[in-house]
Amino acid sequence: MKKYEHGGNIYENRIAYDFSANINPLGMPENVKEALKSRIDLFEKYPDVHCTELRNALAKKYHVLPEHIVCGNGAVDVLYKCISIIKRMCQVRKENKEEYGFHGTCLLALPCFSEYEKALLENDFEVKYYFRKEENDFRLMEDYLEYMEDIHLLILCHPNNPTGDMIEEQLLQRILNKAEQKQIFVILDECFIDFVSEKYENQYQYAKDNVMMLHAFTKMYAMAGLRLGFGISQNVELIENIRGFGAEWNVSVPAQIAGVEALKDSEYPQKTRHYVEKERNYLIRELTSIGIKVYPSQANFVLIYASEQCYELLLCKGIMIRDCSNFEGLKKGYYRIAVRTHEENEILIQALK
Repeated sequence: MKKYEHGGNIYENRIAYDFSANINPLGMPENVKEALKSRIDLFEKYPDVHCTELRNALAKKYHVLPEHIVCGNGAVDVLYKCISIIKRMCQVRKENKEEYGFHGTCLLALPCFSEYEKALLENDFEVKYYFRKEENDFRLMEDYLEYMEDIHLLILCHPNNPTGDMIEEQLLQRILNKAEQKQIFVILDECFIDFVSEKYENQYQYAKDNVMMLHAFTKMYAMAGLRLGFGISQNVELIENIRGFGAEWNVSVPAQIAGVEALKDSEYPQKTRHYVEKERNYLIRELTSIGIKVYPSQANFVLIYASEQCYELLLCKGIMIRDCSNFEGLKKGYYRIAVRTHEENEILIQALK
């Protein structure tokens, strides 16, 4: 089997500074920590299998109905379940009417999050690829539309991981319109959108039956260990099928408490965005000044091209960055660096110098 790796693997190395995982540098909000400590007695209870309080809070934030929301054990849990349900929707009856065959095809724009491909292959999808080009700073271009033939599913990351770029708004709208016309389902991963701009906060922009939007508490609220994500779709049948698929109680009591409490602090995302923008600009300026190629990013991380020994040399100093050579479409020398606190960012720059 193909090996898939991720950032944040601090358990196999002695790490003092982790720049490999794209987590809010301000950490988990204090009100969330206090809520978890004060309600620890509830941890001995079974979780609400429907995540009722959490879905109601999310519905209020995104101005949708609770039945348009499904919660999961991280956004990747919702991703896997969504792909499995779409597979069942795409099943085609063979000539022998007692048998069923599957002929689903998905288009991926590379480089992108490797779990997309892993989930697709585990569900027997054929995967077709659109390669983002280095000369275009790995941005999605108009010619992507030409690849949308004989496709059942699109998965797009917005902003993209590991490149950090946003899909140009008019292009994204054209992609979604064409997908709707051709009855192509779209999974739009917006797990990093909270770091981009206030204009994307608290709104469900792409309300179509063929679109599922993925979000996570992992990044903005620094809850990677708690595992909490959710999907939003106008397609209530799809939402219900995902909710009923797989094991029950997959969203823990602490995760649900943390999610509800996090949504109460409306100032935290704005504070984070301002901090991340300032520190991202600092990193870009300093990295560029020492001769490292930095690609445009609107997320809480940047993609760089540097020495092929950069990862190993930094690791010797207790600093971990994300080696991107295992991303399809990238090679040795490409790295993803998370935006951390100013003190940590200074340490990284000094180490690189």
